Amino acid sequence: MIIAFDGNVFAGKTAVIGRFASRIKANLIDEHTFFVDKIKEKSKYSPAFREHFRYLHVDRLRRRMIKRGINLLDRSFVSLSAHVYALYAASGIDLREPHLEILEKLLRHKAIIIPDLYVFVSCEHRIAKKRFLDDWRSGIGRRTPKLFISKKYFFTAEKFNQCWQKEVNGCHIDPLKGKKFPFAGKNKDFILPGKKMTRSEIINLTESILFNK
Repeated sequence: MIIAFDGNVFAGKTAVIGRFASRIKANLIDEHTFFVDKIKEKSKYSPAFREHFRYLHVDRLRRRMIKRGINLLDRSFVSLSAHVYALYAASGIDLREPHLEILEKLLRHKAIIIPDLYVFVSCEHRIAKKRFLDDWRSGIGRRTPKLFISKKYFFTAEKFNQCWQKEVNGCHIDPLKGKKFPFAGKNKDFILPGKKMTRSEIINLTESILFNK
């Protein structure tokens, strides 16, 4: 089983994954940033899309890390689609068409990890912004681009995730509001799956959200 955790920067995804993993025996798969330097750029694309192209191809490497049992995926292709959606809203940079084109091609070649359950991890913008500022002041943090914590980007990315979860029977967790993970059974040893989506369903849903259809 593959469980993906998506959401805004500094929403607490890594902490949620860590706490969940401590309760069960699970395999953790790091987010795209840990692998992206191993993917070559394609000069035929615009500078704005070249980096995103590399992120889209990271699942080629992450797929090799999937093991039997429960796999916890730190960000899925949903986060990359949410980024494209929010980037267009916040800055006017439109990567929607090439994103869909490459995503569809990678799905066709089974080079994208398709989770069994999508989990949206969220928190209030003011809390994420405080974590962002603390990270910058520390001098040793992630140095996340300021655009990602702007209200326009933050709330648009959140909207994408909310729309996605609604359609795939996913799960929404806000750690500070005590929203729980979807377990079934008295011993909490079984995880409720979401809707397993086909490649065409993924593309159709992604397109409908990206273009507000």
